[in-house]
Amino acid sequence: MKRFSKIYYSISLLLIFNVLLNVNALYAQVPPPPPPPNGGPNQGHGMGGNQGPAGPNAPIENGQGVLLLLGMIYVGKKVFDYRKKLESSK
Repeated sequence: MKRFSKIYYSISLLLIFNVLLNVNALYAQVPPPPPPPNGGPNQGHGMGGNQGPAGPNAPIENGQGVLLLLGMIYVGKKVFDYRKKLESSK
């Protein structure tokens, strides 16, 4: 049982670190298109030139931090309850 908990703990830590390291790659927006070459009709991102996609494109940075925090609180509560249950059964 103790070996299983060490493996579970190690895998959990690896997943958490993976999520924390890859947070910057999780955006809901696409990057803006490159500007036209010099000599183009508008020479930049003017109203007649490159337009972004229509619709709401919002980044999800703050929401994922909140979800991560709530998930950590949930897991902490579950671990606390599990340890409390183990102590009471002894």
